[in-house]
Amino acid sequence: MGRLCGLAVLAVALVVLASTACEKLRNLDIPGIVQGQVLNEAGQGQGYLSLRLIDEATGKEEYRETTEDTGSFLIDKVKAGKYLLKVYQMGEREVATDAKEVRMRPGKTLQLVIILLPAKT
Repeated sequence: MGRLCGLAVLAVALVVLASTACEKLRNLDIPGIVQGQVLNEAGQGQGYLSLRLIDEATGKEEYRETTEDTGSFLIDKVKAGKYLLKVYQMGEREVATDAKEVRMRPGKTLQLVIILLPAKT
């Protein structure tokens, strides 16, 4: 009888571990959100800029969003992974910023404040 109870406890423990592992695997598919604001050096919001998230592994553009007139932005449904953040002005000219790499975790919201660097002359 003692051996049977021990096997029952072991079986329950295995079910709990398997359930926990499945839950963690499901969480890997939950997309996240990248949101924030783009500011100039004076702290003013910069509108109508194009933000792009480029997959570090493939070099492929995965997400694109335009800032509001206040410089705020929200990119939703972002899959977990590493991305390069690039900012462009109208006319497709890349703008230098203080932000470069974004590491997205499953189901998380990442809040960014991106500062535009002065233009090189």
